[in-house]
Amino acid sequence: MASFFETATEYQPPSWIRYGFGTKAPLSYAGLSVEELERTKQQSVAYAHQQALTTHPGLTCLLTVTQRHTTKVLLADAPHDAQSLPGTVADGLVCPQPGMAVAVKTADCLPVLLMDETRPVVAAIHAGWRGTVDGIVREGVALMTQLGCKPENLTALLGPCARVERYEVGEDVARAFVTADLSPAVRRDLGPKAHVDLIRANSLHLERLGLTRILTVGACTLDPANATRYDSWRREQTLCGRMLSFIGIVNDA
Repeated sequence: MASFFETATEYQPPSWIRYGFGTKAPLSYAGLSVEELERTKQQSVAYAHQQALTTHPGLTCLLTVTQRHTTKVLLADAPHDAQSLPGTVADGLVCPQPGMAVAVKTADCLPVLLMDETRPVVAAIHAGWRGTVDGIVREGVALMTQLGCKPENLTALLGPCARVERYEVGEDVARAFVTADLSPAVRRDLGPKAHVDLIRANSLHLERLGLTRILTVGACTLDPANATRYDSWRREQTLCGRMLSFIGIVNDA
């Protein structure tokens, strides 16, 4: 049986790190009312939350925020943040505290997990096309550097998302990538409309900041072959949960 969380098979993180890119929770959305759909979507996140803490006993709490495709990245450095942060609007969290994990929710957008190889500081970033264009990963790295991290010591893991082969966009979105100096992430040879590459675009941001270890985990959320593995808003619309990707620092760090 496949693990509920995906990790990079070719990468061994520091001993104090625990992380995973969540997959589709075993819940059914067919025939539900609007209210029931919303509750079930929340249950999909709660299921992943429980799985993360159950399978990683060195973590005592896992923090999320209310995501709105912003470039806001917050510092989570106290256990009481577990009560205050879920209602706070942001799209990234940085954490330097042992025993704590931070997470983002996705269903086609790109989850980015960052870790320092030399000190216990981690981050979770939600990068949809808007956040990518606006450079939310830059904000995450900037906050980590304020905590003493150096870009050359950071590793970035880019998780399951809508891959370029299937991520068709309007011309306004394609132009936004070009304007943001992300032209290499725009493809016009894959169909009548432009396609954008979230992984390439965010890799460009990270490379320009000085990161050299950038790894990709998982596959395309839009691929019909992965329909039982990943949630996809574009494919499933309202009949869609959210996948939880987390990274944390165990208590003995």
